Amino acid sequence: MRAPLSLAVLSLGAFLAACNAAPAQSQSSVKVDGKTAAEWEAEADKALAASQTAAPAPTLAQAAPTAAPVAAKAGAIPAGHYQCTIYVGYLQNSPGFTINGNGTYTHEQGSTGKVSMDNTGLVLFTGGALDGQAAKYERDGGGRPVIRLYNESRSRTDIDCQM
Repeated sequence: MRAPLSLAVLSLGAFLAACNAAPAQSQSSVKVDGKTAAEWEAEADKALAASQTAAPAPTLAQAAPTAAPVAAKAGAIPAGHYQCTIYVGYLQNSPGFTINGNGTYTHEQGSTGKVSMDNTGLVLFTGGALDGQAAKYERDGGGRPVIRLYNESRSRTDIDCQM
């Protein structure tokens, strides 16, 4: 028992000695991409001063989206299982559903109903657990089908379901 303990004490002592060792070079002489810390700070100060006199950056609403969602043709919801998530301060799984491909869906909780989509990508569920629910069909930036379920007033989407 004493041998492993003394080995641990020796290792801890070596580690502490290495932590207290002087740096190989002073920080003022270290260069990153050919510049010292003082040169990087001066460049950052100059960029900050220039940004404060420049026009304000566009707001999120004014900025163009980087990858626009792609809407599908009417009735072309890809068949398969859609796993749903909702953000409630953190991501949480929500019951999903399966698009059966014949205009019907089956909810994870067992109920079934009909599903349809118009040419704008508006998806409507009738019957089953999602009765009366509206959603938006898109393909994400990677081309995967996504059905985004609207809130009751249809002012925003709350639940994302991805195949």
